[in-house]
Amino acid sequence: DIKHMVYATRLGLWGSANPLYPTFDSFQGAMTKRGVGAMEMLALEMKRKGIFLARTLSWDGAEFHTLEVKLNMEQIARYDGAVRWWFNVKDQMDAALDLMQISAPKITWRTYWSAHQRFFREMCICAKIDEVTQQAMKYLENGDHAIVIGLQSTGEAGMEVALEELAESLAESTGKNVRRSDSGKIDFEDMTLSGLVSTCSSIMTNFVRNHFPIALPLAEVPKVPEIPPNGFASESERLEHMRLSDLAERIKNEPPPEPIPELVERRNAILESIRSLDLPPNPLDDIIDRL
Repeated sequence: DIKHMVYATRLGLWGSANPLYPTFDSFQGAMTKRGVGAMEMLALEMKRKGIFLARTLSWDGAEFHTLEVKLNMEQIARYDGAVRWWFNVKDQMDAALDLMQISAPKITWRTYWSAHQRFFREMCICAKIDEVTQQAMKYLENGDHAIVIGLQSTGEAGMEVALEELAESLAESTGKNVRRSDSGKIDFEDMTLSGLVSTCSSIMTNFVRNHFPIALPLAEVPKVPEIPPNGFASESERLEHMRLSDLAERIKNEPPPEPIPELVERRNAILESIRSLDLPPNPLDDIIDRL
């Protein structure tokens, strides 16, 4: 992704060295607008000049050791609390659907289990941070090793959402406007955080806010068939097409159903319960902070 080049100011692709792109945002916007072809041309040009290379580490002579990470009591309690939270959310969603007397759309439970899986994958990664940093410090103290740490996931997407929510929350509490870049994204450089942000918490929050049912679902828009090239075969087909078109247009113009106050309160209570959980911080940030 082109945004990962933001640190490489000395390449001279933007800023004072290139008047076409005075800022990184202008450079990123131009590359994104021109698509993959422009990025490939950029990569070829950078390779030709020898200003940017990406290499992989050789596995020659590598040794592999599997370490078992034993959870301490704090981690076990943290895991158990998260399990209870997810079970409670499922029960609350079932109760909300029963209250509205509707069955859950298939996408609801697919989304639930997807978020559930991503959450516990993140928890498993976080549980290894203590052991990883201890091993890294031990080798660094010997002075004859370079440490390379690989992560299954950096949690970048979850971090961006969590930081945007924090920025908006801070703006509301302080009364200051959120500063945004040329591309419309929030500038996080001026933010002062009290601690590391938890991507596990972000996964929970995003799921509840976006997928906990608080109102009746929108009516399904009927599929309107295309008009045949040679026209309708009969008057009844033409009338049916008009009926479906009118129905689809009417459904699209209807306002969304009003949220049910009781379900909104339940959702807010679930969101508030996330704060009581002792969730680990983003693993990448945690490693950087410790080392």
